[in-house]
Amino acid sequence: MGSLIDKLYQYHQLTHRLYLLNQQIDTQRRRARLQEKKLGDHTRQIDELRDKIQKAQASAHEAEVDMKAREATLEKLRAQLNTTRTNKEYSALLREINTFKADGSRVEEAALQKMAAVDELKKQLVTLQQQADVERKRLDELNNQAKAREDELASQMREVEDQHKAAAAALPRELLGQFDRVAVAHEGEAMAPILKPHPKREEYICGGCNMSVTLEQVNALASRDDVQNCHCCGRLLYLGESAQLTR
Repeated sequence: MGSLIDKLYQYHQLTHRLYLLNQQIDTQRRRARLQEKKLGDHTRQIDELRDKIQKAQASAHEAEVDMKAREATLEKLRAQLNTTRTNKEYSALLREINTFKADGSRVEEAALQKMAAVDELKKQLVTLQQQADVERKRLDELNNQAKAREDELASQMREVEDQHKAAAAALPRELLGQFDRVAVAHEGEAMAPILKPHPKREEYICGGCNMSVTLEQVNALASRDDVQNCHCCGRLLYLGESAQLTR
């Protein structure tokens, strides 16, 4: 490779190193973000359950008030029973009391069911809160791990960034722009080697997409230090070891 391609390849390697370092840090951060989302889901479930408990408690309270009101009414009917003057009045009032007691039993059963439902919801809330505590501790651990990893790689990142800036300064601005556009298109892999799959054949391919590369492009890289792009994927090309051996 000529001088310009050498510098471009060095810049490519440093760009890739920066990408790998950032990927290590981002992996830790991504784990923390996923855990934060998991904790957020638990928190929403807790809020929804609390709202459900509040509504269930209100309904149970209404049933309890209704039950107590019916008990008071029943006491009044029983008191009236002792003041009746005829058998007909007594029988009619007794039927009313028995009917009222039967209805009251259903009301009481419904009230007890609502109270039991509130107790069950409260148990679920305790379980969710305990799970949320576990998820919160896990989030703290992941955040600490991410911070520790960033601190561990900080000096290495600064060193590679300084080298990367120096390598960029040695390249034409137009070429850097072209490099960046290709890098965006190929997830950071802006360059690819030219390979020669068959040692005895003058055939060359792009190591990025495995499509054919012309002999003219190989010659341009080997003799004129010209920047060449793969006609198929657009990556910037350099001579791989197998291609260099034939030159």
